[in-house]
Amino acid sequence: MSTSRLVRSLVVAAGICVLAGAGPGGRVRGQQPEQQPPPPQEPTFRTDASFVLTDVFVTADGKPVTDLTQADFEVKEDGVLQTIRSFEAVRHTPQPVGIARRNPSTVAESEAMIADPRRRVFVVFLDTYHVDRGSSMVVRKALQDFLKTALGPDDLVAYMTPHMSGQDISFSSSTEPLLRYFEDNPVWGVADESPGTETDEIERNLQSCFVGDKEMDGVWLALRSRLREQKSLQAMSGLVSYLDGLRESRKAVIAVTMGWRLYRENEQHMSDKGTQGRVVGVDPLGVGPDGKLGFPDRNRINGSSDKTCDNVRMQASMANSQQMFLDLIGQANRSSTSFYTLDAAGLRTETRPFTATPLQAIAEARNRERMPYSTPLDSIRTLGEATNGMAIVDTNNFAEGLRRAAADFNSYYLLGYTSTNGKPDGRYRKIKVTVKRPGVQVRAREGYLARRADDIPARSTSNGATKPGPGGATGANAMDAQLTAALGRLTPSRPDVPLVVSAAAGAVPGGTARSIRVTAELDPAVAATPEWAEGGEAQAIVRDAKGDTITSGKAALPKGARTVEIEVPVVEGMAGDVKVQVRVSGNGALARYTDTTSVSLDAMPAGWGAPRLSRRGPSTGIAWVPTADPRFRRQERLRVSVGVGAEAGPVTGTLLDRQGRPINVPVKVDQTVPEALVAELALAPLAAGDYVLALGGGPKRLLVPLRIVP
Repeated sequence: MSTSRLVRSLVVAAGICVLAGAGPGGRVRGQQPEQQPPPPQEPTFRTDASFVLTDVFVTADGKPVTDLTQADFEVKEDGVLQTIRSFEAVRHTPQPVGIARRNPSTVAESEAMIADPRRRVFVVFLDTYHVDRGSSMVVRKALQDFLKTALGPDDLVAYMTPHMSGQDISFSSSTEPLLRYFEDNPVWGVADESPGTETDEIERNLQSCFVGDKEMDGVWLALRSRLREQKSLQAMSGLVSYLDGLRESRKAVIAVTMGWRLYRENEQHMSDKGTQGRVVGVDPLGVGPDGKLGFPDRNRINGSSDKTCDNVRMQASMANSQQMFLDLIGQANRSSTSFYTLDAAGLRTETRPFTATPLQAIAEARNRERMPYSTPLDSIRTLGEATNGMAIVDTNNFAEGLRRAAADFNSYYLLGYTSTNGKPDGRYRKIKVTVKRPGVQVRAREGYLARRADDIPARSTSNGATKPGPGGATGANAMDAQLTAALGRLTPSRPDVPLVVSAAAGAVPGGTARSIRVTAELDPAVAATPEWAEGGEAQAIVRDAKGDTITSGKAALPKGARTVEIEVPVVEGMAGDVKVQVRVSGNGALARYTDTTSVSLDAMPAGWGAPRLSRRGPSTGIAWVPTADPRFRRQERLRVSVGVGAEAGPVTGTLLDRQGRPINVPVKVDQTVPEALVAELALAPLAAGDYVLALGGGPKRLLVPLRIVP
């Protein structure tokens, strides 16, 4: 299938990459019940920094071509012929739909089933914000038929909406949960809601900020569209991150939507008529109704204050959905996630914005040259085609498009090669896959971003020594295992999510007991909404590898705060790696967020408690505020508070770079309080990148990773 110039230009801009491993070459993996072969071996993934893996779909007359060999393929990178090092023909033979389905009984079993490359994994993303009520009713029937007829007992399926996070979805071999959702919500789209009729309580409260004439209704609709687009794109990004942690092989996301406008920043939305075009600023100091000096809000309407309204206006006007869209495409390709976008509008009559004058037509033509998303339909096509999925558009036969999407996973090829360009320069490289057999259509990824030198970790040798990466340091400057493990804790850092969670284990000061310090932090925009004005509640649940609950803890989110800490004791029998699930609840049915992290009970060096990270800067004022997010800005200061053993002597602090080399930036260490240590660090001298704060020396030192962002 040839790809349009639109998609090619977008893919280059997005920097689609895939730097995963590959399995042993030349074997076919699939299911053949009648012969009952032994279970296939799991792929052995390579860790070469220059190794590239791409999946390839080959069809003839719309049907998969299944008899190709490694010799039939040719791969070029930036025009240079590459040697195919691994080849795998993936075959999936669906079981009959009538066979009994077996659902996982524990979290561990569910994750094992998801990780099985012989199973197909589907997530149906219902973009409620961008599907109107009429279209949601029409497409509902096609989705129900797809679930009943196209998915077999080996397949795993889940559903998600923009109100959910990736951790909220639940995979099942049964389609009943999704079918039940459609039965309970026959009209699930809300794109055409009128101002003031929103089903979302948060949106109804925010709409009160713009009560007035029709002009103000127009302002609210414009801001609502921008806010909804952010939520949908953030939800899909979180979904891709979550799936990447569960499974290395391909995943399919069937996104049911009517497309996105992909807005850019617009300062006109930052002001209203009352400010006469000026950007809103800090409320004036005054005396409130209670007689106290402060920032009184005399215009509180329903559940939203003036400050909340201003925050919403600022957040929406500064949104850059186009960049979020590009990031989503790159993220999906790096994690082998393919989007199958279904246009719920069906067969459209419009393809381009209406142009009333010849001058507008010229402007529109120029716009399409410079910006490839003139309509929501363009964004639907682009997300599907640029992630090696497909776009089901310009048709009312949704069922046929969905069947083709499911069939895509029945037969494809995995090709792996070691790039002849081993430079870790972080540049985009084009991939061109061709098949020597005539008359076939080939669909594959179009390129990837090479790794940078500082992205390549050190490699260990058989005798325990450490070798540098291709662009890294050598000898004593290479990262040891302890440093690598510390930097690895930065990997789950995800921007633009409503809730960030961290967990660290350590000894309880003054005794031999241990505890887990769990920190949950709400996004500032979320914490500013009315649902969180009075605080909330948080619960941490610790589970073992089988998914069974071991222990738990609760804490209250204080009024006006967006960070809560929960101390969970380590009970007898707990060891190794455990998962920590955190649920934070505010006031309202939609004020519910969940996130999951993991912590190793054996990773902390002896004699140290669980460290607490705090930040101070423009967003906190003079107060030190605990944080779960290891990302900091140069305008901030970092504080690490941790308990130490009574036998500990003077402790020094040193800042290290990614290679473990000390940086000449002073670290202030205070040990005036017995069995406690406080280390502070000014971040202004640091450039963007990853660092490690080392407290103490030798193998018993404590390493605290941090990331400086622009």
